[in-house]
Amino acid sequence: MEDLQIYELSANVLNGITKDLNESVYAPINGVLALKWSTEPTFNASASSKSGIKDPPDHEICLHYELVRQLYRDIEGFCDFYFQQHTTDWWSTFFNNLDDAPPLFEFFTVEQCSHNMFVGALTFVYFHELGHLLQQHGYIRQEIGGNEQTRIFESKVAGDAILRGKQSSVSHVTELCADSYATVKCLYELMRHFDDNKEELRVALFMLVCSLSCIFHKFSDEVDCTPSDTPVGSHPNPSIRMELNLPHIYELMDLIAEPSGHLMNRRDLVHLCSRASDSSSLYQIAKNGLSKPENDYQFIRGLLNREDDKNYLKHIVETWDEIEGMLREFTIDGSELDYLSFSKVFREYVNS
Repeated sequence: MEDLQIYELSANVLNGITKDLNESVYAPINGVLALKWSTEPTFNASASSKSGIKDPPDHEICLHYELVRQLYRDIEGFCDFYFQQHTTDWWSTFFNNLDDAPPLFEFFTVEQCSHNMFVGALTFVYFHELGHLLQQHGYIRQEIGGNEQTRIFESKVAGDAILRGKQSSVSHVTELCADSYATVKCLYELMRHFDDNKEELRVALFMLVCSLSCIFHKFSDEVDCTPSDTPVGSHPNPSIRMELNLPHIYELMDLIAEPSGHLMNRRDLVHLCSRASDSSSLYQIAKNGLSKPENDYQFIRGLLNREDDKNYLKHIVETWDEIEGMLREFTIDGSELDYLSFSKVFREYVNS
């Protein structure tokens, strides 16, 4: 696909979503949502509110053309990599503890996989920005985190200081909140598009999780992931984002299993999503010129098996508990499934 076609596809997909949101969410409360495009040659997206916290929302989502171009090319590269590697012996050995992957190429060509994964990734990025706006993350970052920045950027802006302390903790938690919101919305879209073919839905879910991992790595500047005792910077690392997102997918898919008839039990979901995420991580490692992983940090282990992240995760839970009341109070058009949640078992783990 040529660059111009990527831009046209992106605009067509997001213009339709923006129109629907203005009609269903914003117009009833006298608000407005605008989609803007930036020609600045950087991989970035942002969300901003021009309205007061109690006023009708005047919201804007801005995507850079360079973001959609790089995102498509990265997903295209992943699909080529997956097509070449998924039948090799070393690949089978690496995934020998997981159930077989869904038959991706029985349903889609490599080009179709690139297209479908890109649309899923693009939709996720858009809903992630929308989550920032509807849950009033800019206001929360100012009031609790003391962050003076009114526009929320997804990649570091040149010249900005590295966030630390409370500012970083609130930023990380609101990023995870936006991830949670976007994941739910993307799963609803997935169910709507693939409701009539259960095996195709399984393939589509696999592709969505692959694309989420690609997104998180792109927004981390594709640097190596390492554990941290406390939040640093504006965003969690890709491994943490995936580990916190996947249980949200399991819970929602479990919840809709009976009405949708998708036939995937918890084991199926865990194995499918772990394989998808780890496939993307292997691609990231290969892009960095490594023949094999240096450690297992980038791969899915389950939150209760990430001892080196325990102190960091404790900060996340404590900060969520601090902002939850305000976030729920000011959220626009919220649903219980949109919010972060941490189980009693997980809370006991991070405090042990």
